[in-house]
Amino acid sequence: MTPHQVLAVAALGGFAAIVSLLVFAFLAVAVYAAVARLFEIREARREQHRDLKTCRAIHALGTFDRQGPK
Repeated sequence: MTPHQVLAVAALGGFAAIVSLLVFAFLAVAVYAAVARLFEIREARREQHRDLKTCRAIHALGTFDRQGPK
C-alpha cells in the first residue's frame, strides 16, 4: 500500500470511530431519558393512586347536613 492509501484507511477508521462514539452517546442519552420518563410516569401514577385512595376514604366517611347524617 502506498502512504496515501494508508493515510486514507486510517482517516476512514478514525472517522468511523468518531461516528460510532457519537451514535453510542446519542443512544445512551435516549435510553436514559426514556428510563427517567418511565420513572416519572410511575411516580405520577402512585401519587394519583394515593389521591384516589384518600378521596375514597373521605367519601366513605359520609357527610352531615342539617337533618343529620346521610
